[in-house]
Amino acid sequence: MNKKPLDYYKAIYKLSSEADSAVAVESELSALVENTAKTIGVKGCSIMMLTEDQKKLVRMADYGLSKTYVRKGLAELDTVMAEALKGTPVIVKDATTDPRVQYQEQANKEGIVSMITLPLVMGGKVAGILRAYT
Repeated sequence: MNKKPLDYYKAIYKLSSEADSAVAVESELSALVENTAKTIGVKGCSIMMLTEDQKKLVRMADYGLSKTYVRKGLAELDTVMAEALKGTPVIVKDATTDPRVQYQEQANKEGIVSMITLPLVMGGKVAGILRAYT
């Protein structure tokens, strides 16, 4: 039998621990957006985090939104997102006509009327946004 070096087993353990951790984080984020939407009584909720270059947002979890709506791709920073990423909550009363909203037509098709976008702060810096849709 070919015996593997201890470093091999340590590497396998580290990889499996990181995979378990990633699944746990995804599950927690999914529960967070679902509970948020249900608690405040909105159509849906999502969490998006900044990419390393801080030019786009990646959707980490969502609830109450169709797969078509969520699969629009990486979100370029529109005016609403940029304002929220400065640390200011932003309310959009009409997502289908507000020029600050990036995907007005898709919002209309999804039945989204309004949204609130809140900054998510980690380690003293805004790292993403939480968005609730009505």
